[in-house]
Amino acid sequence: MAGIGWMAIVAAFWCATNTTVYPEAWYGETLALKFGISPYWIDTVDVSDSTAFAGHTTRAALTNVHYYFGFFFLQGHLWHAIRALGFDFRRVTNAVAGLDRAQITLND
Repeated sequence: MAGIGWMAIVAAFWCATNTTVYPEAWYGETLALKFGISPYWIDTVDVSDSTAFAGHTTRAALTNVHYYFGFFFLQGHLWHAIRALGFDFRRVTNAVAGLDRAQITLND
């Protein structure tokens, strides 16, 4: 899963910046990487008055889909790797619930 995730992230970078394989006439201008709650690729030109895909160029849609699939595949790899080491995620929820009960008894 990690290999697929990294390949998807590399494909997103490739799609966002390469104008030879992804010509500007078909996919729009190259993209810029922005950071909000999570990183995302954004158009560098205004496409609000064109026939763009949901307000974005095809390049932006394709790049962001690749990027987020890669991100979630990496998360899946990490989850499975931690589970394979024997970690039980139910212990985390039980510990958090225990903290809440401990806080209630401390306040009373």
